Amino acid sequence: PNLVEWAENEGGLLAIPLSTRLKAMMDLAQSVAAAHDVGVLHKDLKPPNVLMAPRAEGAFQLNVADFGSGSMMEPSRLSALGITNLGFTQTLSPDAGSLTGTLMYLPPEVLAGQSPTASADVYALGVMLYQVVAGDFRKPLSPGWESDVPDPLLREDIAEAACGDPARRMPSAAAYAERLQGAAACVTNWNRRASVRALPNVASRQPVPAVPGQRPPLQRSSRALR
Repeated sequence: PNLVEWAENEGGLLAIPLSTRLKAMMDLAQSVAAAHDVGVLHKDLKPPNVLMAPRAEGAFQLNVADFGSGSMMEPSRLSALGITNLGFTQTLSPDAGSLTGTLMYLPPEVLAGQSPTASADVYALGVMLYQVVAGDFRKPLSPGWESDVPDPLLREDIAEAACGDPARRMPSAAAYAERLQGAAACVTNWNRRASVRALPNVASRQPVPAVPGQRPPLQRSSRALR
């Protein structure tokens, strides 16, 4: 199944633990980062193009599909790695201004006619992170989206990845994956502690929200990635 079908099979996105949803997005970012490392853009990242292969004990293997809209950023690098035929039909160049991809996941600069770069894929990852956290793949990243994301650090991650200004956007899919790795670990650790005892009053942890059943905001040791 793709990401949308996987969520439906599990009873909806909000029925899936947040740590599992964040791990899926982390795996996706790592796959995109690996493609970028060999000079490949996807240019049409969206939930239907993310495949979830079930594994034992509820685990899954994530694969990115449909590189038909993709481009080679640096064909010479692919040739040096022995990758000679990926099925792409076009090469990214300054005058390659054709608009590909699904509008909800395209950044403003691409909609304005600029050629996609790796940063455009990062923007799509940011939109998908918002949808995964908000629990609805139909939601666009529109003004006021912050109210759907109670955790301040996840709001920061979404805002940086899906920033409308590419100069201020999260620098790479690899940086995005590292952010999410820390977020998933925080959520998993909190859930593990909460399942056996109430959280202790630790000075470094923010107070538990007053809303019953809501976890405290994520705490990370470092936010060096900008």
